[in-house]
Amino acid sequence: MKLHDDIDSLSPEDSLEGTPYLIPEDAASRAVFYERLDNSKSARRIAALAMQQIARDAQEMLTPFIQASVTDLVTESNEMEHMEWPLAATREIVAKHRELLDGPIHTLTRSIESDPKVYEVLGLYKAHEIAHEWREKSDRAPMVHEIRQLQKVIVGDVYGAGSFKEHSNRISGTDHKPAEPFDVARVMLELSDWWQQGSGDPILTATVVHAWIAHIHPFDDGNGRTARVLANLELARHGYPPLIIRPSADRKEYYEALAASDQGDILPLYDLFTRNIRNQARLMRKPNYVRDIIEDKFLSDNTARYSMWDAVISKFRDRLAEECGRVNWTFELSGMSNIQNFSLLGDRDSSGNSWFCTVGPSDGRDEWLLWFGYQSDEYRRCLSAPSVRPFPSIFVSRRDTSPNAEKPFLPSFPRPLESSIPDEISVGVEVAGMPIEFRWDSELDNFTITAAAEDLINFLVEHSTRW
Repeated sequence: MKLHDDIDSLSPEDSLEGTPYLIPEDAASRAVFYERLDNSKSARRIAALAMQQIARDAQEMLTPFIQASVTDLVTESNEMEHMEWPLAATREIVAKHRELLDGPIHTLTRSIESDPKVYEVLGLYKAHEIAHEWREKSDRAPMVHEIRQLQKVIVGDVYGAGSFKEHSNRISGTDHKPAEPFDVARVMLELSDWWQQGSGDPILTATVVHAWIAHIHPFDDGNGRTARVLANLELARHGYPPLIIRPSADRKEYYEALAASDQGDILPLYDLFTRNIRNQARLMRKPNYVRDIIEDKFLSDNTARYSMWDAVISKFRDRLAEECGRVNWTFELSGMSNIQNFSLLGDRDSSGNSWFCTVGPSDGRDEWLLWFGYQSDEYRRCLSAPSVRPFPSIFVSRRDTSPNAEKPFLPSFPRPLESSIPDEISVGVEVAGMPIEFRWDSELDNFTITAAAEDLINFLVEHSTRW
């Protein structure tokens, strides 16, 4: 796809050649086009700064942030179609059916048979995940057959899903007559061919793709949701934040702009998309935006809290294993704290304690045990505002080599005054790039996942060889 670094050089004719849209040749219309182009250029600059800030703030927590953003997209897109799924309910459905979302596509699409209502959330959520994966793996726009596959994911394994309509359809509330079934394949191919080149301005391209899909109305169901997913895919390919059309604020203008596009006037929808992208980018540049959106959308219930925490623990586990390999140590995973133990430890109940992993020199028995326990009083005294339901902590125990040892590992063991082994390790969902915190007595220090794993193994190696 061509992308102009200086979109000022774009002309209406070049930008929209091959589409159903045109800009009248009168001076006033062309002035409006160039004004919208200037706004798009401004949005592009702000969006670039916002996405750079998101990348810095989120770092290793970027996946949970993306999940939070997709949840918002799904909620607003479904509401636009009068499918009433509040944000909290959407979040709950996604968390409950995470295994289904991570499984084979055909298993997901067939699940519509058991609960069509729930699939309104799952199908659209998965479609956005596929679009995100597409952006990561491909440098081209989707082809026609890929658009059809995406629509099938959105609506589920129902009759006609993934195929173009066989009968004429209408858009309620408008006089527009969509493409006839016999003509859909041709005009969809025209759209796809044009999309491979685009307009040179990603926001304008996303606008045209969305409007064109809505104009053709190629499917029996899911046209609006498919159009919004594809518009976001185009924007994401070029580093823009998500386009969220909020029914509460934008519904009337959105449908009026679509009606204008059906008459060949793309400027109202282009203006709406540009303003929304620019506003979203400004919002994303606010301090603590990443932390706030994750905590608001993901940390309000225990299942979501656990999923977020478990994602960080899993990364920490992988880094520990890599660091053990680096120093020729063994790493043996004992287990991951399940949601029941997680809940108990959140209530500061020691019955939720469990082993995490053992590590040690490869030529002998594992010397160190890392285990899950509840957040200590010492740690809480270091905090200005301790959480009512804290995340579990990780503690270090050393193997008891005495002949009459009652337990294989001791939570308390002799430490030199200059010991660098932390007394406690807190693993949370802090999104400033350093979700892991070490406590030494009453001192705390934050680390990235990678740095925490490297330092901890180095500390254990140092003390294993010293004693």
